[in-house]
Amino acid sequence: MRYFNRMTRLDEASEGRKGRKHGVYHYRDRSEWIGVAVPAIVSQELFERVQAKLQEGREKYRHPITHYLLRGLLECGECGAACSSELSPILGDGLEGQAAAVAG
Repeated sequence: MRYFNRMTRLDEASEGRKGRKHGVYHYRDRSEWIGVAVPAIVSQELFERVQAKLQEGREKYRHPITHYLLRGLLECGECGAACSSELSPILGDGLEGQAAAVAG
């Protein structure tokens, strides 16, 4: 069910940045809402399968925050740029390794 006519503007809209009109809105009483039945585009089964796949992707690519002992204390002796470290795949074996880089 999709509802229309849920909100109304309380005051006259004022023009904000970039010419967009802004105003103060509030929800109408629920008895004034107009309900319209909207058919589903995809089946419930397909929706649930996609949600599971999305959750799997979120968990798979979630990397824990790594705290480094000398974070923020190291800098390049030549140019003075800050040094950073990140995990990246090492070419060849596909394992993750640690690589240091100079930002700047």
